[in-house]
Amino acid sequence: LRESERRFRRNLKSTRNVAARLRWSFGVETMSTAPAEELIYEWLKANYPDGPVWFDEEMPADQLPPLETRMLYAFNVIEYNISNGGWSQFLWNCLSNWRSILDTAQAGYTLIGAVEQANALSTLRSLCEQDEQECIAALEREDGSMDTFAEFTRRSYGNNDNDWESLFWGDIYEKRTAWLNANEGRIRLLIGRIDA
Repeated sequence: LRESERRFRRNLKSTRNVAARLRWSFGVETMSTAPAEELIYEWLKANYPDGPVWFDEEMPADQLPPLETRMLYAFNVIEYNISNGGWSQFLWNCLSNWRSILDTAQAGYTLIGAVEQANALSTLRSLCEQDEQECIAALEREDGSMDTFAEFTRRSYGNNDNDWESLFWGDIYEKRTAWLNANEGRIRLLIGRIDA
């Protein structure tokens, strides 16, 4: 395999691992969730045991799971990375498919009425586009220590214009939960769980 192909596969595996960890760290097991959210995670786990494959491939629209289900993964990946290490950590961990994650999250935030978050993703998209090549180069230099990662992700902290990042922790989870609670019937119909 070419080096770029190996890097892509390593990044893809990293994104799958982040998503798998998030599925549980933000899922039923560790947080108080909306009943509809619990149903979504159960449905996703049963139907997509390998995780969020719709971020890895260019699936035809008619084969994608409903936005109402896949948006949770996108929200979790973005919110976790930004709250933990800033926007540059999101790019580092999701390099191979950051665009599809942002596309899904932007549509999802718009759907739940989180307009500020949806709009802030335009800033995140611009930053990722701007630093994507530097991230690729940093990953090529990465030697297994945390030095290269720390050097690259430091850019999130060195910029005072990152106030928008605070939109992705705190109140956003409450807004998501409120939307899920208000739309539980819709979710149940989408995933075929009308047994309430």
